[in-house]
Amino acid sequence: DILHIVLLFCFFHHQLTYCTLFSCFVSFIINDLWLNRNQLIGTIPTELGALPLLEDLSLDSNQLTGTIPTELGVLSSLQVLRLNDNQLIQTIPTELGTLSLLEELYLFNNNLSGSMPQEACNLRTTNGGLLSSLDADCKSEV
Repeated sequence: DILHIVLLFCFFHHQLTYCTLFSCFVSFIINDLWLNRNQLIGTIPTELGALPLLEDLSLDSNQLTGTIPTELGVLSSLQVLRLNDNQLIQTIPTELGTLSLLEELYLFNNNLSGSMPQEACNLRTTNGGLLSSLDADCKSEV
């Protein structure tokens, strides 16, 4: 179908920009969006928060800048979030702590500041959550 054709195009033509790419996906229901290692530039579109069935968002190893959109916190089906190896800045949004199905969170090799929000730390398996892949300093539970 057309979605598979667009995805194949994305993987084999590694010079895409978000503007072109996101317009291809707006009208589709997507479970997995793997756009890692595509030399994408620009910011992460806030419109990604409008993909309620998204389970795996992999935007790692690109040249993305700006902040992590708080809108990603409404992706209630999200299980994997890979934003590592980009040029993201500022703090990690506390809204990521609402992703109760999140199992993997990768944010390393960016220019993020501050600490991991406690809301995200609370998702770890040691706290009864599903998050098993989180390499971050989390404060001890009180």
